[in-house]
Amino acid sequence: MRPCLGMSSSRSTATMPFHNTQLETVLRNIRGAGRVDTVIIIGTVTSICCESTARSAFMREYKVAFISDANGGLDEASHNATLDIIGKVFGRVMTVAELGNLLRS
Repeated sequence: MRPCLGMSSSRSTATMPFHNTQLETVLRNIRGAGRVDTVIIIGTVTSICCESTARSAFMREYKVAFISDANGGLDEASHNATLDIIGKVFGRVMTVAELGNLLRS
């Protein structure tokens, strides 16, 4: 996947991409100060890097969209456990199709 025109993405080799990176500065200033309010989480590994990113974004008062079929886990049980806790506490779990529909609306 690639960001749409006008969107930004970030890659990180750490399990906490907000730590010691420019990610928060980019999010706080892209498209104008305070305009970005949602972080879309896709990647690997669901229960490690992706969950850490979602929790970190939530703690920084971002809305979190966690894309269930665009995250890969070590196994189905840990993947599903993360989806469950994210959906209950830290964000909204949705599919790629649901995200696409939301972005088009």
